[in-house]
Amino acid sequence: NQATKTALPSDRILETIRSQLHVEISVQTDDGDEMVLELWTLELDDSQFDTSLKAMNTVYFRMGILLKSLITITRITPAY
Repeated sequence: NQATKTALPSDRILETIRSQLHVEISVQTDDGDEMVLELWTLELDDSQFDTSLKAMNTVYFRMGILLKSLITITRITPAY
């Protein structure tokens, strides 16, 4: 998705997620109305990793698992 690539540029992924990452689960009706069902806030804790390591593949891999898990969980909640 182009919006995701714009929001999380690959050359600045750690700087981007070092602050907070907000994930909004919303629904859009046929009439064009939108409603937010859930809002998740993800934050990277700098104290839990060594910033001197180049671990971009690990970050991408774990972020992918996290987002896939988030999508799976939101699909089984009553809000969906």
